[in-house]
Parts: sequence; C-alpha cells; structure tokens
Amino acid sequence: MKTTVADYVLRKLANEGVEHIFGVPGDYFLNFFQKAEQKLQVVNTCDEQGAGFAADAYARLKGFGAVCVTYGAGALKIVNTTAQAKAEKSPVLIISGAPTLKEQHDNLLVHHRVNGFDMQYKIFKQITTASARLTKENALTEIDRIFHEVKTCSCPGYIEIPLDLVDCELDTASSKFPSVPQGQEGVDQSVIEEALTELSGKLQNAKQPVVMVGIDVHRWKLEDKVRRWLDKNGIPFVTNRLSKSVLPETYPNFIGVYEGGGSKPEVRKIVEESDCLLMLGVLYSDLDMGDFTARFNWKNTICVSRDKTNVGFHSYEKLNLRIFTESLLPQLVAKQGKTFLQQIKQLSLKSAERLEFRPDSTKKITVDRTIECVGSLLKNSIVIPDTGISLYGSSDMLIPENSTFLSSNYYASMGFAMPAALGAQLACRQKRPVVLLGDGCFQMTGMELSTILRFQLSPIIIVLNNRGYSTERFKGPDGKFNDILNWNYSKVTDFLGGGKGCKVQTEQELCDALKGAMSDSTTAHVIELALEPKDFGAPLLRLKQAKAMSQ
Repeated sequence: MKTTVADYVLRKLANEGVEHIFGVPGDYFLNFFQKAEQKLQVVNTCDEQGAGFAADAYARLKGFGAVCVTYGAGALKIVNTTAQAKAEKSPVLIISGAPTLKEQHDNLLVHHRVNGFDMQYKIFKQITTASARLTKENALTEIDRIFHEVKTCSCPGYIEIPLDLVDCELDTASSKFPSVPQGQEGVDQSVIEEALTELSGKLQNAKQPVVMVGIDVHRWKLEDKVRRWLDKNGIPFVTNRLSKSVLPETYPNFIGVYEGGGSKPEVRKIVEESDCLLMLGVLYSDLDMGDFTARFNWKNTICVSRDKTNVGFHSYEKLNLRIFTESLLPQLVAKQGKTFLQQIKQLSLKSAERLEFRPDSTKKITVDRTIECVGSLLKNSIVIPDTGISLYGSSDMLIPENSTFLSSNYYASMGFAMPAALGAQLACRQKRPVVLLGDGCFQMTGMELSTILRFQLSPIIIVLNNRGYSTERFKGPDGKFNDILNWNYSKVTDFLGGGKGCKVQTEQELCDALKGAMSDSTTAHVIELALEPKDFGAPLLRLKQAKAMSQ
C-alpha cells in the first residue's frame, strides 16, 4: 500500500480513463513530468493555454482530463482555460508544480514567484470546484478529495505539488472515498412526492409540451435516461448551441436549436408558445438565449438545474437534475406529446433535415453555404467551432448520428478550437475533428497545429478568413482595432513541414476540397476560405432583427 505522491496521482488519473496528460514542462516539475511519461502519454504543447484548452476538450469527451504545468509563469497562463472549464462545467484536473517546502518556509525570492507563495492557490481557488496545496500531512486526503469533487461535480480542480513532495511516500491504506455521490442526498421523500403530483398535472394536461435539453444532461451523463423518456412519450425536443449533439439531431423528436431571437422562426414559435416547457440542465446564458431575446411564459416552464427544480414560480430546493432525472422523470407522462410531435412534423421543419449540398461553381463561398456544405458531408466527426462567426453560424448545422459538437458557447474564449481538436482526437480516435475558426482565432492558438502534426493527428481545419474580428464588426462600433495582418493560412503547412493546405473561393472549390480532405485521414488539412469582412451569416442577422423588434 506504499506509493509516492506522483505515482498516486497518476494511478488515479489512469483509473478515470485518462491516457494523455497535456502541458509544458518547467523546472519546478520536471520530476513529475518524468514520472508521468512512464505512466501516460505526455502531450507537450506549444504553449500552456493550448494545453489547457486541449485538456478541456479531452475531458468533455472522455469524462476526465488533466493539464500539468510549472509554478507561476506556467500555471498563470492557464487561468483563462481553467475559468472556461469552471464556467462550462468541464472535469479538468490542473496539476501544478511549486517551489520546495523549504524554499517556501524560508520565504525565498525564487523565480516565477509574484507575491506570497499562496497567491497562485488563491487564484485557482476562485475558478475551480476544489483546490489544494499539498503537504506531507494532507497529501493523501487532499488528492482523494480533489479527484472526488472533479468527478462528481464535473468541474475543474487544482492540486499544487511542491518539488520535494513529488517522491514523498504515501500509505494509501487509509485512503477513503465518500460513499454517496454528490447530489443524491438531502431531499425529503415528501418533497419528491409533492413535486411528482404537481409535475404530473402539468405534463398530462399539456397540449404542446416541449423539452429543452441542456448541457448538464451531458456533464452528468444522463443522456440515456432522458432519451428513453423521450422515446416513451414522443415529446419534441430542442437543444441550445452549447448542448448541440447531447442527443442525436437526426433523432425523430429533434426539431432544432433554440437560441432566442437567433433561432429559426418556426423553432422559436414552437418553443415560446409551448404550454409546458421542460428545461433539463439548461444554462440560461446570453449566447444560448440570443442575448436574452428568449420570450417564455415562465408560468408554463419546468426548470431543472444542478441545484433545484422550479415549476412555474414554485421552487423545490435540492431537487436537482440528477434526482429529478433518476427518480421523477420515469414516472411522468405527457399524454399529448406524440400528437403534438406529429402536428409539428407536418410543418416540414428544415432545421431538423440534413440536405444535400449542390455547389454552384460560379458563386463565391459564404458563411451560410460553408455551414451547409460542411454539414452535408459530416460522418463520424467532432465539429469544433471557435468563438465568432463560426460559432454563430454552426447553429444551423445538423449534426448527424455518431458525430459530436464541441464549443465554448458560454465562456466564449477565442482560441479554443485548434487546441481542442488536439485534445478531442486523442480522446476519441474513431472520430475526426472538423474545426471551423476565424483568422483572428487562428492567430491566437493556431500554432498548436504543430503539436497536432507531431502527434500524427488528422483534423480538418477550415479557416474563415474575413480579414479581422468580424463578430466585433457586427456588434460595433468598428475601427482599425478589428483589423489583423492577413496571413497566408493555407501555406502554414509548408512552414511547419507537414499537413496539406489549400485556399478556396467558390462553392465548388470548397466542396471539392472538403471531399478530398475527408477521403485522406493520413494527416491534417487546412482549408482557407476567402470571405467578405461583413459576411456575418444567417443566425447573427436573425438575432439582430429580433433585438431590433424587441426595442
């Protein structure tokens, strides 16, 4: 039962199914990296931010991810990526090295230090669900606690390991795990019975019931339970952009993506006129709700979150998503669900159809036609749009069975997509990433293509080159601050000495390039699109119109 701190952490990562750890080595943690390389595959990225985003994407697909950095100059570079993981509930473990216990005790001015030695810990404590600075006395207990919290809360955790504790011996015989998963305790049976009575009445009497499936259904691994209930009751459902593909969009009950005023009109009408809208694990954010242009009759809503359930204006504290889905949902019946779904299908909803793309060789490519073309060719793919035009436009892309959608649609940090492709393909080798990112995003983290090539991965990277920050131009005011240098993106593969690149201008060229890339999975492909700076795409234009009408 004897082991070292490093070996114990690495063994617990392996127990969670983690096979890769992302990071950049540094002298406060080289001994940990050496041990990690013996147990897992260490993926050393071009920059720490790339490692953080890659670990986030890996965690979303694998259920657990890890990023390893040195103290100060390394760890402070992933504050942004950790904040994203906290905001969007991604189970990433941050493992940071630190100066030795003696150096900290003697208060030495060692490199990478800013203020007190606890400053870094205090920062990460604000953006993680659990954090710890390890000592000889607390190491075993704190490692167990952090792993448990990351797993059960589906949120990031932070462990700081001083250099001289990496090889410190632990006796794991006293290791203990909490026996009750978070969210399963603390609800009185009488509360559940009262909620069941109220909920049953609402659903049984509803003539136009609709379910909105949110991202926490995926984070808490409740997809199968929700899907079985939808099967049984035949209720139409929508997702938000953040929760796209949580349930297959080729599923008969799926009617589209809801995002307030950015939604397709027929989808918005169905959702907002529902007399019983069941919202399961929905993150009510500005980007998912069209800058808060959503218009619900809250009296007709049932909102189930991580903390409680609201039925209209009546709140059931502690009756969270897990308890609701496992204890109440199987007992609920929506009598009119199937009838309402049949009525909807007669409307021929285009939002839930995968259409054939027929390119016009004479027409220049646009954002909307790019989305249509990519969507028509997807197969066993992981679609990853970066923040900006790519993210907004992807709302209208239908994600087929056996494909997945990943985005940062709440925190919305630019630069997520390229390193996310790295983490995603390592987490799920049977699916191929299809990345959509603007030129601005590429200039932030695009050099992680170097790491992608070094590890012989094969994403398809579509660069929407509109010569600057087009989403900011759309939101206004505009100025030279939205301009960037116009790189020759299709030639980056020449510079890196690997992968294949091309530049396209017409619909036919894009279609041919995509088909060629999809038929060649031996390497990464970069396809640069020449777009107009003010080509914003249909979802953003719908949102603009909706906001103007609401003012």
